[in-house]
Amino acid sequence: IAADQGFEFHGTEVFQGHGPFRGLSLDARFQTLRSLLALPIEFDLPLFFEGIHKARLAGRYDQPAHPHNVAFLYLIEKIERFLVSRDAWSLIISDENHDRSRELISDLRRFKEYGTAFGHSPQSVEHFIDNIHFVRSQNSPVLQLADCCTFLANRRLTALGKEPDRRSRSDRKALELWETLAPAVRSLRVWPDPPE
Repeated sequence: IAADQGFEFHGTEVFQGHGPFRGLSLDARFQTLRSLLALPIEFDLPLFFEGIHKARLAGRYDQPAHPHNVAFLYLIEKIERFLVSRDAWSLIISDENHDRSRELISDLRRFKEYGTAFGHSPQSVEHFIDNIHFVRSQNSPVLQLADCCTFLANRRLTALGKEPDRRSRSDRKALELWETLAPAVRSLRVWPDPPE
């Protein structure tokens, strides 16, 4: 019913009290998020996050690949290693992305045929079923959950980038909420690393 009425969970809306969460107390919103973030643990859903720092990527290469393609490559490598360790298979379901969908489909097809020769740690790719299936997140509770988890991962990194005495109340809440999600997280990285 909620999807028919256009309702969709977005991490930023829940966290900041926008959209359908406007007017809800901070405690009510965070309890909603806490309940959502407990689902990956309850259902043993491993989470992998790969962020690309666009400015550092552009500074590292004259003609860098698109950040989405770079992140996708590194995620495929990490998830493939995880699947091999579990003797498991995966199907990729992704939020619609009209700008990148064709390239990502081609990338996965190429990785499955040739491996990830240019990745962080080159990997043969044999445990992904079919190709990427793009759907509207409004129609997929799993993608809405992924949005909330990704929002929180980014929010955590933002909070950790600040000195502890400079963190806002929402920074501290993000770090607190992260503790709910952390047991499900297998990987969280932003690349390229900052210069030393």
